[in-house]
Amino acid sequence: MREDRHRFALEAVSKGAVAVVSERPLPLSFPVLLVADSRHFLSFLAHRYYGDPSHQVSVTGITGTNGKTTTAHFLHRIYCSAGQRGALMGTVGVLVDEHYLKQNLTTPGAEELIERYGG
Repeated sequence: MREDRHRFALEAVSKGAVAVVSERPLPLSFPVLLVADSRHFLSFLAHRYYGDPSHQVSVTGITGTNGKTTTAHFLHRIYCSAGQRGALMGTVGVLVDEHYLKQNLTTPGAEELIERYGG
């Protein structure tokens, strides 16, 4: 079940937040930034906060029904063999160069992805 995080706005301010990002108007006496999609906004904010890391790396996305993992591993080996740093993210974790890093979720949130692997 998904949690409605709007209900934590007052608690966030009591713990030092100076504003709240919300997808709907909130009857609060501190700044509320209204956005259409808070997860999308968080990815934008994290990207800016961590220095726009995607401007410094190449990103390849692989879609489809079959062969994504195989294709990702092939590309990772090609990049590494060409002397480039490579990383791939999959179900079992994140492979950075030759080392697997475990993660809690199959797809981390934008803020974690950008902070940990951005550049």
